[in-house]
Amino acid sequence: MNTPEELIPLADWWKKEGKKYLAMALVAGMAALGVYLWMSRERRLDAEAAVFACGAGDFQTRDLEDAVQKYGDRDVSPLIKLRLAAKYVEVEDFAKALEVYTALVNEKSVPEALLFAPEYGVACCRESLYNWAEAKKSYDVIAEGSASAYTFDAKLGSARCYAFVEGVTNRIEKLEALKKDYEKDALAVMRIEKTIEAVNGWEKREAPLPPVETVKAEEIPAADIVPPAAGAASTVAAEKVPAVQKTAPAGGKPAAQPEKAK
Repeated sequence: MNTPEELIPLADWWKKEGKKYLAMALVAGMAALGVYLWMSRERRLDAEAAVFACGAGDFQTRDLEDAVQKYGDRDVSPLIKLRLAAKYVEVEDFAKALEVYTALVNEKSVPEALLFAPEYGVACCRESLYNWAEAKKSYDVIAEGSASAYTFDAKLGSARCYAFVEGVTNRIEKLEALKKDYEKDALAVMRIEKTIEAVNGWEKREAPLPPVETVKAEEIPAADIVPPAAGAASTVAAEKVPAVQKTAPAGGKPAAQPEKAK
């Protein structure tokens, strides 16, 4: 086939350089496609993770555990872990919740707005596990830090744990002092009063029962051990059975008596 003169330079270039540039174009196209697919996957994973972190769905413990494993490298991973810990608290698995909250405290990866959320979770879990001394320390870290949404709750928790650590003596003195500090806040005062009632109620529950005197079998003389009479458990003395009162029915007429046998 005769090549037009105006295309001869292009044909010569194709023979010398064309295939190399075509290969380079194909590689660049494949790279661009790979980048596009990778970015699409990242956006999809971020969207899925956001559902577990901030979505309104009622996820079960297993769902959140799987989400932590699958989306552990996402930016919202700390929020998923916070939600998982809260779910553990909801099902009263305080040991697992404490483990997750403690890891978040050490990682320091939560957003600044939730800076004290893991520490507050640690304090609540320790209190729920009756480790009041350690719980008080965690509450104090929050109460003495910068002002946050957890400040009052931390002060109340610290005073509550102090009450349990101190025992009966001076147990509500910090709660009473906190009540004076917030005397102008009706809601805070109400919560403190409810806490005082709960602390006093716990005092009644934890009071030991009086000892029960027990007598060992060998301490009872053999002569005093009398076996029960046969059938005693199933019979009742006749004299202990109250007599049935005969009452006249309405109208004043006596009740009909059974006829005597002739």
